Amino acid sequence: MNVREARFVKNEIAFREINEEIEAASEQARPGDRLEILCECSHSDCTLALCVSRAAYEIARKRGDRFLVVPEHVLPEIEEVVFRMRDYVMVQKRGEAGELAREKNPRG
Repeated sequence: MNVREARFVKNEIAFREINEEIEAASEQARPGDRLEILCECSHSDCTLALCVSRAAYEIARKRGDRFLVVPEHVLPEIEEVVFRMRDYVMVQKRGEAGELAREKNPRG
């Protein structure tokens, strides 16, 4: 993984950590409720919000190498789309990017 790709993954990890705080703050929400989270893309200046089901959020969090992003923010060089919704996609990191993402998984 080159320096650029490592920076991208670190940005995504930072967004994931913020979203974990958002999710924790909404603990009283019911399983069918939706969460408004930040796009977990590699663009450090991204401020786009995603409205995702709690189920989709939990599916993404079960694996440390998965992130939720707007479709236009997919980076094919380090990730592949594993789930597609109208307004967002779930991506899975490959190779060293995936290893780093799993290593920094806040849910262990």
